[in-house]
Amino acid sequence: MLLENLFLIGPPEAAFSTVRAVSFKDLAGKRLLLPSPRHGLRTIVERCASDAQITLDVAVEADSYATLKDLVRNGHGWTILPLAPIHESVVANVLTAAPLVDPVPVRRLVLSFPADRQTPRLARFAGKAIVDIVADQVDPGRVGRATPRWKSSPAIEFRDICTIDNVIVGRADCHDDRLLLKRPGHDDKAKLS
Repeated sequence: MLLENLFLIGPPEAAFSTVRAVSFKDLAGKRLLLPSPRHGLRTIVERCASDAQITLDVAVEADSYATLKDLVRNGHGWTILPLAPIHESVVANVLTAAPLVDPVPVRRLVLSFPADRQTPRLARFAGKAIVDIVADQVDPGRVGRATPRWKSSPAIEFRDICTIDNVIVGRADCHDDRLLLKRPGHDDKAKLS
């Protein structure tokens, strides 16, 4: 359904900016507060650290976004999270955020149905409701770029299934600091939304 970039989150003193990217290599030796290894976000972050050929200094593991936000706000380190759940704190300058690059950590939200049997009507209804709720979070009034209602940063892009830079968005193609929202019914093999 969507691809969402993860951001480096710090207290106001870190002076991160959503328009100034931080290289993943710059996280080497920095005190990080991350979800536990079994959490999907941690898997993404660890993969990016491996790609950047660095070892992360994980001081605290917590699976709660609220806990991670509070620890960062109180100066205990930095974390890596999607921007949406901390957007209000960034706007209020309680936290600061910067996109990460080289590599860009991306979280994928997928809704799937079995490809080998008929999908029950109730499951299709629930799937459509979920896709509609996610789509509703994006303001389609802006051509080419749209901003989720919870976010005023231009770091997220909405497009219906189409091509982007001559690449068909049917697989998990993602561009730096963008979110892609996929619509149901465009992948007949796996029936992914």
